[in-house]
Amino acid sequence: NSSLTPALRSPLHYGHYKFGKRDDTPALNFGRFVHESRLEPAAALGRYVVQPDLTKGCLSADGKIAKNPKATAEYKQRLKEWSANYQDKEIVTQEQYERMTGVLDALWQERKTRDWFSGEGPAEVSIVWDDLDTGLVCKARIDKVMACWKELVDLKTTRDASEFEKSMIRYHYPRQAAFY
Repeated sequence: NSSLTPALRSPLHYGHYKFGKRDDTPALNFGRFVHESRLEPAAALGRYVVQPDLTKGCLSADGKIAKNPKATAEYKQRLKEWSANYQDKEIVTQEQYERMTGVLDALWQERKTRDWFSGEGPAEVSIVWDDLDTGLVCKARIDKVMACWKELVDLKTTRDASEFEKSMIRYHYPRQAAFY
């Protein structure tokens, strides 16, 4: 399903998607962070690290407390030194971490989503099949299969829940559901 959107634009778009370097958007990265934190918490612990506040006490070139600490050479050096210890991790900000925990808290507060994501059944289930009409190999990755309810659950994040219907169309969620 992921390959269909660029393929519908042109063969070149498909080739770039399939074989080129894809640039992840901040929204995609955040969605992946939430997804892994909820569905694969052990993997998330090994993959992500929260960057501490490295701005405290940063001085400007004239030796005064900086108004914009992140623009100082001192901050940039602190970040470089701190980041060197976590080259094998994805660094998230404190704000991103708090947003992620807010999403997970919201999932837990709602009975139905709490049941979905804490109920029995495997998470991150990959299925692969040959399409009978085209002969193409297809695949889907299902976030959660509910063993007792025979439901498939797909975790999505959105900037604005009131705009989610538009997001469903923009990101082709009905087509993704058809694959499932």
